[in-house]
Amino acid sequence: MLAAGKIRPARQKRSTMNNIQRLSPLLLALLFPAFAAVAMANTTDSGFEGCKENEPHAQIEVCTRLINLGTLPAELIPDAYNNRGMAKIVLGDVEGGVKDLDHALSLEPEHEHAHLNRGYAYIFLGDLSTAKRAFERAMQVTPFSAEPYIGRALASIMNGEAKPAINDLDKAIKFEPRNIIAYINRGCAHRMNGETSKAIADFEMALKIDPQDPDAQRILDELMLEQNAPTAKSTIPGTARYRLYSRHRIRSLQLKYVLR
Repeated sequence: MLAAGKIRPARQKRSTMNNIQRLSPLLLALLFPAFAAVAMANTTDSGFEGCKENEPHAQIEVCTRLINLGTLPAELIPDAYNNRGMAKIVLGDVEGGVKDLDHALSLEPEHEHAHLNRGYAYIFLGDLSTAKRAFERAMQVTPFSAEPYIGRALASIMNGEAKPAINDLDKAIKFEPRNIIAYINRGCAHRMNGETSKAIADFEMALKIDPQDPDAQRILDELMLEQNAPTAKSTIPGTARYRLYSRHRIRSLQLKYVLR
């Protein structure tokens, strides 16, 4: 049985962030994690409830205990590694998270969310080519899902590649026309590409989907300022987003990268 990985101290977590910042001048900082509970189906009798804990330290502890006890139903074991891997990633132990995700995939090679989470983990590590391959593997598992295209697009955005990102996000929106992250990220890519009017249209659509979105209105306001006064200095950063995923596509947490 695998024991729980050690949590990296804050100093090492900042080092990981610095590696990403060196990768692309677009990446400015990591904003806040907003946690929501991980949902699982039919897990009450297995004791799995604690492994969907919304506090990552507790999630690691409970998932590890269940893995080590060996009492989980076989179909939940990959999910336990996936969830523990997510918790490690958000605490900065990205390498430990990747190990858990790899273990989940060794047990269930077509675990779609483990592939997605693995892609985002490699974005954290600054290995964008490996990240893209992980998202492409997720595309093979779920060819009509928006999420792998959103992931690969984020890797392209972070590498300064606006056009491939836009192409992927066009596909994501075709599969899921009301995916707010796809519109926000495409707006960021259009902005990178100097297409202010298209960026404005994407942020307006994001606000139609969620009028209370904390970023879309601020970014839209700045884009309007840029359109009306092209020499105005940008003061509000664009924001590209991603999610880590539980087994059943329930949002487990959402992190935001600030892009300039």
